[in-house]
Amino acid sequence: MKENISFRKDIARRMWLTKGSRYNACQRLQNKYRWSIYSISILTFYVLLINLTQLFPKIFQNYGLEYTNFVSLALSIFILIISLLESGNNYQVKAERLFNSANEVARLHDVLSQIPKDGRNQNIRKIQIVASDYNDLIESCSENHEKIDLEMFKTQYPSEFGLNNFKVFTIKVRHWFAAYGLYALLISVSTYFVYLKYIYPVFD
Repeated sequence: MKENISFRKDIARRMWLTKGSRYNACQRLQNKYRWSIYSISILTFYVLLINLTQLFPKIFQNYGLEYTNFVSLALSIFILIISLLESGNNYQVKAERLFNSANEVARLHDVLSQIPKDGRNQNIRKIQIVASDYNDLIESCSENHEKIDLEMFKTQYPSEFGLNNFKVFTIKVRHWFAAYGLYALLISVSTYFVYLKYIYPVFD
């Protein structure tokens, strides 16, 4: 009897963790996709802005051609990097798969919660079927959440996992860098060089 209760709790907890982690993974990948689009748009705008300096030499007469070519080339490389990452990772497709998987896990979790806890053989068999369906579902999904997604889920229930405020903060910081770090870096570096040489002097 105790073994059956323990088995049921173990399956329920695994489902709970998997469901929450995969919903978080879906959200993280959707954010990465959006930020990749934003980044490409901003960097493309900078490339166009730099090209304008060659069309209006009187306004931008102090800018060297070598610097302009360097920045334009660097921005083009940044755009290429983001485009390759997006096409290679298929963030939207992965996010959809993980979202559907999380929904299926949630459905099985609901089914498990409705099975009586009386220890009768037929109900034990139902629990075993749900556990088997859960394992099959995990194996059938070609995508999996990452460790940071699980850790982010734990920050939603800090007392459940014994997380203090500092630990919650560090996890959220690492999650932010995992989702936005590359894009924030490329945009910041590009904005610095463009602003320093092409925007600030105009309004100085």
